Amino acid sequence: SELELGEEPSKPSPPEWLDEEALEEQVREKAASIRRKPGEPILIPELSTAGSVTASEQCPRGEISRREDVLKRSVFVKVLYNNKEVSRTDSRVLNSDFRVHFGQIFNLKIVNWPECVKLQVFETVGSSNTLLAEVFVPIPDTIVLTGSSPSEELEFSSDQRVMFDHEGVGSDVPFSFEADGSNKLVLLTSGKLSCCVSWAVADNSIPLVPPVAQQHGGVH
Repeated sequence: SELELGEEPSKPSPPEWLDEEALEEQVREKAASIRRKPGEPILIPELSTAGSVTASEQCPRGEISRREDVLKRSVFVKVLYNNKEVSRTDSRVLNSDFRVHFGQIFNLKIVNWPECVKLQVFETVGSSNTLLAEVFVPIPDTIVLTGSSPSEELEFSSDQRVMFDHEGVGSDVPFSFEADGSNKLVLLTSGKLSCCVSWAVADNSIPLVPPVAQQHGGVH
């Protein structure tokens, strides 16, 4: 018996004829228009935060939505001593440059040498709080006293996946700066927390430090 294979598939249409000379001329014209002419200065792009920010009414709808979303978000930090919350900062709205200034000082009276001090960074949207990251703060040496210790920048990162329907790139989401979508990048929510931990000094100029003998091995 004969095997029925059905109708033969239709042949694809041949590509349009390519005018190589016209295509080469287009490439040459484009190259000549963007090529730096002899004697012209070499331009080096520079990213600066000192320039003026484009007014929202001059931005496309997607960027306006992104800015409005930023204004809905705020950040606060919990202070944990030996894994117990002892205080927290006020909630602050993100600035346009994604900076937040708390400017708060927390005094803690302790008897024993601390096991750990850590900070929890939270983001608030509406009535919902989301933990972004935990930052362990080094226990200061006994010679690090209030008023003489500099601030320290502690880096943190979050693997939380966040997707937006506006111009925001989100977090843990592939995106591309290229028109064809190539060279995809994946960025995570990250930042730096500037803080200072030190020992207070009593009125008699004696540092208020627990007995050194109480120190535990492997202090974070």
